[in-house]
Amino acid sequence: MYHYAYILVGRFHLMPPKQRGEELKKIVKSVRDGTFEYDSKDPVKTDWAQYDQAHIYEMINYLNNIRDLVNLADKRIKERTPPRKRGPGRPPTDPADITKTLLLQTYLESSNRLAEGFLLLFQEKLGISSSFSYKTIERGYDRDRVNEILDEIVLITNESVEGKEETFSFDGTGFSSSKKENYADKRQKQNSKKRNKKAKSASSVEKEPADDSFPESNSTGTKKRFS
Repeated sequence: MYHYAYILVGRFHLMPPKQRGEELKKIVKSVRDGTFEYDSKDPVKTDWAQYDQAHIYEMINYLNNIRDLVNLADKRIKERTPPRKRGPGRPPTDPADITKTLLLQTYLESSNRLAEGFLLLFQEKLGISSSFSYKTIERGYDRDRVNEILDEIVLITNESVEGKEETFSFDGTGFSSSKKENYADKRQKQNSKKRNKKAKSASSVEKEPADDSFPESNSTGTKKRFS
């Protein structure tokens, strides 16, 4: 079935637009009629016990992986890098601690300020020596040593599957084709909401009479005079 689908995709690219539509109608009709060639597969059995355990321990395992991978990457870098003489002033924040916080922030999809709160919450679990402000987290990717640790983590994770994977591809599902398109779309929606809000507020001001204005009479009869 998948092989047949790939053939269809290849054929569609070679067809003119009108012929594509006709071919698609034929496929839809054959699916509805039950004549479409399809080799069914046996249903996959789900181990619900393992499924539950995976969800329960997902965050625990991820935190353990962050701690162990960053510690190993930092150790490997220090072993091959000659020690540098420390200059005057306050010692810099440990880049390994910053890397752990950045990976935690990515997992939780949090802002820099919230990431500082999560740092205080998971500091002991991640083996972070000291806390630091959200500004340090914000500037985390600007540090060369932090990026070096992240690159080393990629190498470590690749080593575990070396020789086992031959064919792979990147999965960009759910991501826009370009950042510009994504940004422009969001900005357009924001401006549209602002314009609609201003239009509603302007119309409400026109309809509502002022507090000190005399109410209009709905009567169609003659005006009453006061003597």
